Amino acid sequence: MKKILVIGSMGFIGSAAVRYYESQGYAVSGCDLIENDKVIDYHKVERNEPDYTRVFQQVSPDYCLNASGAANVPLSFDDPLMDYQLMAKKIKINPTITTST
Repeated sequence: MKKILVIGSMGFIGSAAVRYYESQGYAVSGCDLIENDKVIDYHKVERNEPDYTRVFQQVSPDYCLNASGAANVPLSFDDPLMDYQLMAKKIKINPTITTST
């Protein structure tokens, strides 16, 4: 079974992706900034210094979908740099990590 990690799994796009990939038979792991006791394979990261290296090591996904970003679309238009920083700049993993294929 293929494994996928959905970063931003609690948001609008990420939660839809989780449902879709589960319906397609994937083993889905979620990752986001907020607490979630309802999802079995869920990893909470800190907003200011998210540790995605730890998450990638624990999950060892075949695929990763980054659906992170500001949950406020108007704010994203007002401050696109902040949205970029949430969505891309803070997603850092150790380049020596390899995932299964």
